[in-house]
Amino acid sequence: MSAAPRGDHYALPDLRQRLQARAALLNTIRTFFRDRGVLEVETPLLYPAFSTEPFLQPFSVEFSGAGGCRARRLYLQSSPEYGMKRLVAEGSGSVFQICKAFRNGDLGHLHQPEFSLLEWYRVGFDYRQLAREVQSLIESVYPASRIHHLSCQTLLAEYAGVDMHESDDSKLRETLLQCGFSEGLDDVDRATLIDWLLDEIIRKNFSETGMLLIVYDYPAIHPQMAAFHAEDERLVQRFEAYLNGIELANGYTELRDADEQLRRFQLDHERRRSLGFEDVVWDEALLEALRTGLPECAGVALGLDRLLMLTSGATDIHQVSNFALLPE
Repeated sequence: MSAAPRGDHYALPDLRQRLQARAALLNTIRTFFRDRGVLEVETPLLYPAFSTEPFLQPFSVEFSGAGGCRARRLYLQSSPEYGMKRLVAEGSGSVFQICKAFRNGDLGHLHQPEFSLLEWYRVGFDYRQLAREVQSLIESVYPASRIHHLSCQTLLAEYAGVDMHESDDSKLRETLLQCGFSEGLDDVDRATLIDWLLDEIIRKNFSETGMLLIVYDYPAIHPQMAAFHAEDERLVQRFEAYLNGIELANGYTELRDADEQLRRFQLDHERRRSLGFEDVVWDEALLEALRTGLPECAGVALGLDRLLMLTSGATDIHQVSNFALLPE
């Protein structure tokens, strides 16, 4: 077997220290959930469906059909979300998983095509309760010096002079240009404009070391798999957690309506096509699980490599990865 090119992998001299830091983090996480009665589970990495989110691109393989089974396409999962929600629907109770996840086209100082993910689902929780638990988990490994819980509306209004609901797309584009974005925003949709503006606000105002920011109540124009807000259907019950200005976690009160979830899958499918992205297969088994009955719950995914990077003082995700893929 030939050796891989030396440029394909990156290793710091303090290998032992890096391995110990990752092992300690995983041990702390498992203790955190054990103390709360949350069960550790596993779901498949190879799965017959993939997330429909337009900007997530898949890795896929072809199963040969050996053993009398039909040949089929399988996807390396970008998140264990589908499988874990099926377990919750079947009565697992609150569960967590530490696993590898895969996203094609992601490579940079905060991105790897293969990365470590922590995902968990809490039965009986809503998104605000889960956001507080995310805060507790982060503080168990990285005590924050300042903590902010702010809505999307507040961030946009106070730091950019934009009303999330009333400002039109031209106002959003004008504000991004003032922030230093280049021309060429005309074909960017409203959901992306808002996401970029939020990222810019957070980068400029919440990147201080030791600062934990929880952003909540996202606009329903990009609902993902979140439940609508009980008091305002222009919003979904979603939050994101940022540490030192870097996104760590994305969570929400789970949508339980199978018909609404199918509608969102279809809209995502149309958006992927309009952007020229590859078609993917959505999960019919998840829709059936929702029809059977998903209990009230909230779920979140948290990037473990980023958390380890921040807790160890690294500035690049490659510095905490044992076998990082590097640009050539």
